[in-house]
Amino acid sequence: MNWDWEPCRRVGVFEFGADLSNYRDEYELELVPEEYSESVGWEVYRPQKDDVRVYVENNSIVQIGCFESLLLEGLELIGLPIQKVKQILGMEPDENDILEVMDELEQVYEFEQVEAQFWTKDDRVVAIFCGRTEEEALAE
Repeated sequence: MNWDWEPCRRVGVFEFGADLSNYRDEYELELVPEEYSESVGWEVYRPQKDDVRVYVENNSIVQIGCFESLLLEGLELIGLPIQKVKQILGMEPDENDILEVMDELEQVYEFEQVEAQFWTKDDRVVAIFCGRTEEEALAE
């Protein structure tokens, strides 16, 4: 599947705010109960063939996590140095933090304007979590 990103709107065919039932069967989405987030109440699904997570609240897609591929205007973002990502996005992150993930430190850069978190290890992007702004969610 092509994991192209249109910031705040969609990743691949999955549109933020869309009903998960529109995708569940066609894309063979499996519930991943061990990744359920009790703190925010989101369920987590994944397509059988891709290392992607689809985060759902009240059956509505709220966030997508990409771990192998995410394209922006044809450019692969996973694996890029974070400095290059900043150039591509044309902005600096609003926040960044260092978190321990499986006994390793990863730095997380949050870009609020495009509602994305870029997780890096050794200054290279290893995962990206995309969503939509709260204003867009409220406008529905």
